[in-house]
Amino acid sequence: MKKTLLVFMFMLLGLNMTAFAGVPKSIAYQIMVLNPENGRIMANEKVALRIEIRQGNESGNVVFGQDFNTTTDKNGTCNISLDIPENMDWSKDDYYFATLINGKLSGASRIASVPYALMANELSGVITRSELIGTWKLVPNTEGNTADIDNGEDIEDFTELSYTFNENGTGTSIQVKKPEGHGNTVETYKTYTFKWAITPTGILVLTNMLEKSTGEKNREYTRQYHAHQFPIVKIAEDKCMFPIIDTDRNENYILIKQ
Repeated sequence: MKKTLLVFMFMLLGLNMTAFAGVPKSIAYQIMVLNPENGRIMANEKVALRIEIRQGNESGNVVFGQDFNTTTDKNGTCNISLDIPENMDWSKDDYYFATLINGKLSGASRIASVPYALMANELSGVITRSELIGTWKLVPNTEGNTADIDNGEDIEDFTELSYTFNENGTGTSIQVKKPEGHGNTVETYKTYTFKWAITPTGILVLTNMLEKSTGEKNREYTRQYHAHQFPIVKIAEDKCMFPIIDTDRNENYILIKQ
């Protein structure tokens, strides 16, 4: 059976950037290539990559594309640098990063708060382990976050979103979301426990993850994940962009250190 490649892309803002009028225009990426059939890394493999920025939705108009022929390392990763157009207007619409491997679409992820960091020119670099330790929370009306967590109207509203990273390498995340309609009047409450580490390039690695969730009709379930990896983008002192821990979502929000 022909292998299908699955790619995890991590935006490493703050690395290998070229300035244009004080604003970065070159974005470094680290890409991990996995075999979706067994989750194993594809080490020392030649791959043809194409990264596209699509406007409006996952299948939208391609406003930028760049091709790469590269080889993964022993860890299944490779590094590339995207030369983003200088006239890119991030405020115009929603944008999606799409990845094509050997000519086939591997996936597309919506860009949430990243353009804010680019436009505001507030990026301070890669966060360190000591800086990450502590509790980070969503603060209402934080500039740069999307409306669906600030305006109190949309069905995806969070009433609480937080991460806590302990010195001993353990941590927790709490997500409380407002009722999603359809007769549901109960908040969805999720807690995650995990072990964590942060790479020198700002990639957060979570292992031994356990999710506990309650929601409609107080139904409760538990599920376990082996590992997740996310980029943490440091925008300013005590201000970082974090992902939503959810396999069905590709969203990032700015959290403030408490």
